[in-house]
Amino acid sequence: MATSLAGWNYLRFEIRQDAALGSDGDYFRFTPNLKLHRATIGPSGDVMINENQITAVISQLGSEELAEKLENILGTCWDRELEPFRIAMGDGSEELIDRISV
Repeated sequence: MATSLAGWNYLRFEIRQDAALGSDGDYFRFTPNLKLHRATIGPSGDVMINENQITAVISQLGSEELAEKLENILGTCWDRELEPFRIAMGDGSEELIDRISV
């Protein structure tokens, strides 16, 4: 619906599909100047930014300080450190887990 309405270049509109149990919602906005914007919204109506979007921004920016702060929010360092444990748990390799956790 939002894409169809956006074809009428003189309109301004917002369309919200609220989050339902187990799924996020969608929020579409359009102005003739800015064109169509889509965002994911959570149960409380907040715009949700996913990990892939943040990772893409980090890779495009030159600011190391901002990248560090965003990676901290995402828990990137924790993911790196815990990944060997996840792999070991997935393989059922008790020996590897014992060796890693020492």
